[in-house]
Amino acid sequence: MASQQPRFGVVTDPEILKRLAEYRGVWVYAEVDDNQLTNVSLELLAAARYVAQKTKEDVSAVLVGYGIERFARDLIVHGADRVYLIQDEKLKLYVSDAYTEAVSQLVLAKKPSIFLFGANRNARDLASRVAGRVNTGLAADCIQLEVNENGQLEQIRPDFGGKELSVVLTPKHRPQLTTIRPGSYKPLPADYNRSGIVESFEPRLAEQHSRIKVIKSVRERLDPKEDLEKAKVIVAGGMGLRNKDNFKLLHQLAELFEGGAVAGTRSVCEKGWLPHHLQVGQSGKTVSPKLYFAVGLSGAIQHLVGMQNSEVIVAINIDKEAPIFKVCTYGIVGDLFEVVPLLIDEIKRVRIERTLTKESVKAESAGER
Repeated sequence: MASQQPRFGVVTDPEILKRLAEYRGVWVYAEVDDNQLTNVSLELLAAARYVAQKTKEDVSAVLVGYGIERFARDLIVHGADRVYLIQDEKLKLYVSDAYTEAVSQLVLAKKPSIFLFGANRNARDLASRVAGRVNTGLAADCIQLEVNENGQLEQIRPDFGGKELSVVLTPKHRPQLTTIRPGSYKPLPADYNRSGIVESFEPRLAEQHSRIKVIKSVRERLDPKEDLEKAKVIVAGGMGLRNKDNFKLLHQLAELFEGGAVAGTRSVCEKGWLPHHLQVGQSGKTVSPKLYFAVGLSGAIQHLVGMQNSEVIVAINIDKEAPIFKVCTYGIVGDLFEVVPLLIDEIKRVRIERTLTKESVKAESAGER
């Protein structure tokens, strides 16, 4: 009779279990960029509250920088029970060495069970360095978090070009470190009745922790119409558009909405029909707008992982078997070159009718006076 193999991730060693029990709390790294609290910081708080509800732990935000205490209240009203405030003039701008040392000292002192970072440029760098410093693992670019029956964090991320989803566990080390793609979670509504604790932490930063000096920071300013992470409405096109010029049709549709933006699939951007910063999907942006038009795109898993959290998805495709129809809210089977112009005309007509109705009501009210 074959011996039973131990189930992966199950820890039975009493010494390891004793050490793991010392770690409590769900943390998020709250990032300040361009003198603003990043939106992904609020998304992480939503993820942390979901996880903490299952693990029965408190949620803390780690705020690092200089002159940033004013952001602590924003973090509390969006879900933090506690804010660890790390301030030092050496931390005024992001520098890997100094930030790694400061955050690692806090982790070693307070011992959180889970620590979430945004999967953006600086936070990715910081998360990997902190993981190495505190001797734990890191699951990168996750899109979903769950808690299994053993109380372990299931860190879910796309693999093999987005064709599969993998579940990553950190069974024997703490904290469980994760970077989460922006747009994977939606921020919780602000609750101004919430109260929380702001606790200052003073790291010991020596000269060797500031070997890199930032002389000047130059920021590329995106056109607001191209900021996909903030767009309320996104009109995304695929290879069904046939060529670059046909994307003018999608721009016409996007312009009908305040906060509308145009995006594309990986194939579209690789062909140069749209710039790469407008790519949605596994190797592009993760977005969660109120309304997402998927026009002439099949809905491959690589694209779906980047937009499946949209509130409403409208799919337009000539192929009724296209995978996009399995995830959309509304689906239109038809030629996009016929459907989209009709959609544009109908939206314009409805808006004109509404305007005329409002003007008529105003005129009647004025006449009654």
